Formats: sequence, C-alpha cells, structure tokens
Amino acid sequence: IVESSYEIGARSSVGALGIWQFMPRTGREYMRVNSSVDERRDPIESSRAAASYLKQAYEYLGSWPLAITSYNFGQAGMARAVDEVGSENLVDLIEKYNHPHWGFPPKQFYAEFLAAVEIGSNLATYFPGLELDTAVELKEVEVERGTSLASLIQSSRLSRDEFLGWNPAIS
Repeated sequence: IVESSYEIGARSSVGALGIWQFMPRTGREYMRVNSSVDERRDPIESSRAAASYLKQAYEYLGSWPLAITSYNFGQAGMARAVDEVGSENLVDLIEKYNHPHWGFPPKQFYAEFLAAVEIGSNLATYFPGLELDTAVELKEVEVERGTSLASLIQSSRLSRDEFLGWNPAIS
C-alpha cells in the first residue's frame, strides 16, 4: 500500500512499475522483465519477488527497519548509510545521514509501512462497517514455451480483454 495503493498499473516518473514499484533493473533480478512479459505488472509474481527482495535485504542488513527502508533506498545505499553514520539504528540514520537522495521518501518509508500495518491490522477501528470483497479464486497454469497467445485465450474461454486483464504481465 505504501508503494502503489495496490494499483496494478501504477507507474512512477522514474520507471518503477506495478504494485511493488520495481525498477526495471531490480525487477530483472527477481522476475521476468522483457519485451514479451513484464512480471512487475503481475501482482502475484511481483509479490513473490518483493518477498524475496525483503528476505535478502533482511539477511544482508540484519534488521527489518533497514531492510524495509532499503526497498526505497536500496540495500547498498542503506549499507553505506550505516557505515557512514556508524549506527544500525534507523532513527540515527534519519537524523545524521547526509546524501542527495536521502530525502523525505526514504526517511518516511518505514513509518509509512508501520502506519499501513496498523491500519490493516485494525480495519474495524479505522473503517467501521467496511465490507471486504470475497477473495477471487485464481488458477495458475504453466504453459510450454512457444504456446501462442491465441491458443491460450481460446483455451481459457475468456475474451481477449478478459484474458489480458487477468494476465497483466503479458505485453
């Protein structure tokens, strides 16, 4: 929710795409991003990729506040900040680290994450009477390489627009 408010088609001015706002280079490290498929637009695949990124960031940086902040500032950027300030405490980094890209967005990222967790954990408090939609059952189908889009659409029994709507990664 911090990155895109769950908007599948979200695109930033610097090229980040999808609900997790992966940049092209980072996206290619964790999923398929090419001229035919861009899994940054797929909420399931990009969520798996985001979980992998955060796991790797936590293992590298050693704390969730740093790992989560690295989602905005990068793992290497967070490591440099820790080295320069001499502290792994995010509050120390916010107060003392000086870098041209260390502005409002990365400094506020963890606080925004905590606010989203609080709200998501207490929906009835913040949104009394809110009725959530019923979960939609999805079916994942692995297709063989070289399968045509037309045959996939035909076998799905969906219209082309419906099929592409359910498969946003297909370019």
